[in-house]
Amino acid sequence: MGVLVEFDAQGNWGNTHVCDCEIEPRLAQLGLAWGQQEGAGICRTATRLAEAVDDPRLLYLRAGSGYVGVLCEAGEWVGWEGGASVSNDARSSLLAGPSSALPSLEEFLETMLELTGNTVDEED
Repeated sequence: MGVLVEFDAQGNWGNTHVCDCEIEPRLAQLGLAWGQQEGAGICRTATRLAEAVDDPRLLYLRAGSGYVGVLCEAGEWVGWEGGASVSNDARSSLLAGPSSALPSLEEFLETMLELTGNTVDEED
C-alpha cells in the first residue's frame, strides 16, 4: 500500500492519504498516474517517473507552494499515463530536489508508523 503526504513549503506534515482511491486523484491533479506492476494484477502503460522494484521508494514532487511525498512499495509506480514521451524539463519541473525540510525515507516511515499507532522495532 502506498502513501501520499502533503507538505507545506517549510516541510510540515499535512494531509495523509493511504489508499489508492485517495492517492490517484491527488496525483492526477499533478498530471500523474499511480499504478502497480503487471505481477501485482494491474498493468497500465505509462512513462514511469519513479517505481519501487524491491524496496520502498520515497519521491518528493513540487505541488503548488509545497510538496507531495509519495511512498511507493514494491511493485508500485508513479508516472505519466499512456507511455507518452516526456521531456527532461517536464520531469525536473515536478521533482523536488533534496531539502533538509523534508523527511528522509526512514523519518517518513517512522512518522507513518506513529500516526497509525505502531512502533518501530529497534534491532539490538
